[in-house]
Amino acid sequence: MTVEDARAAMLDGAGVLGREEVALDDAVGRVLAERVLATRDQPPFDASAMDGWAVRAADLPAPEGLAIVGEATAGRGLPRALGPGEAARISTGAPVPDGADRVVIQEEAERREDRVRIPPADGGNWIRPRGGDFRAGDALLGPG
Repeated sequence: MTVEDARAAMLDGAGVLGREEVALDDAVGRVLAERVLATRDQPPFDASAMDGWAVRAADLPAPEGLAIVGEATAGRGLPRALGPGEAARISTGAPVPDGADRVVIQEEAERREDRVRIPPADGGNWIRPRGGDFRAGDALLGPG
């Protein structure tokens, strides 16, 4: 018997296994039967990639300082929109406040009481855009 004949005989005798739904922890060693699609965007909002200050790019540079109006953390965003001449302290992973379109890393800013001074610098914009990793409906895993 040739290798090709042996392979054909083996495949003819093999049956198709049924599908089974199991918890992820029990899926080790199994084969995925169908595509897994994302159910939401990731990140689900524009998020800060670094600790720093959420600001409006139109207000930069701000050598005289911007008024500090609050703080956005990973578990809680700023409860209001950022206006002209304002800044909010922001943590890595926090939602970027409405009105802000730039995150300046803390190393490029200097806090002075209730104001933050931001000198001219071109250190980049530290915002991870909504859906930057994947969008709702994107295939995350394929069958096989």
